[in-house]
Amino acid sequence: MSSVSGKPGIEILRISVTLIALAVVVAVVLGAVHALTAPVAARLEEQRLSETLNGLIEGAAVIEETEGFEPSITTGNVQVPVKTVYVAEDAAGAVLGYCVEVLPFGYEDVIDMIVAVNAGGAVCGVEIISHSETPGSGAKIESDEDFRQSVYGLDDTASAVKSDSAGKGEVQVISGATVSSTAYINGVNAAIEVVNRLEQEVSN
Repeated sequence: MSSVSGKPGIEILRISVTLIALAVVVAVVLGAVHALTAPVAARLEEQRLSETLNGLIEGAAVIEETEGFEPSITTGNVQVPVKTVYVAEDAAGAVLGYCVEVLPFGYEDVIDMIVAVNAGGAVCGVEIISHSETPGSGAKIESDEDFRQSVYGLDDTASAVKSDSAGKGEVQVISGATVSSTAYINGVNAAIEVVNRLEQEVSN
């Protein structure tokens, strides 16, 4: 009687051991795959970033990370995190501008974007690295070229407005995507402020 009642327990133990062994094998395989693919993914990401930065600052011979910037900037009554700042120089070592990676919070989530500011202190390009904004509305911050380029030339922070006739120091938001486009403008404002402060430190 005891031998019969013990069989289910032995079977459960056997299945459990098998499942654990399978889990270990899967974990080892996944670890090996990650170890092989992670360096490749990192190289591709580095290459993509290099192409993005070089596309934003023309004529740059060297683009390197710099330090001394504040980790967040307050603009539009919101905090905009600053992830990385790159300084671009020509072959003679003259500063051509800066690329500032900022992380403003949009309607859905963080918008990862790089804002290029030239040596004259004016915005000369913006590249959105990633976002999760709503397709057809908030996602237009990436697809609407007129809106994206409306910040080009700004050398001071701007206000987000809904008016069709935005004046000096104002940028018109995208209709139906006020939150997302305001976040984009806040990101640009933060980048301008970062560069202004860095330049002030250099001049001092």
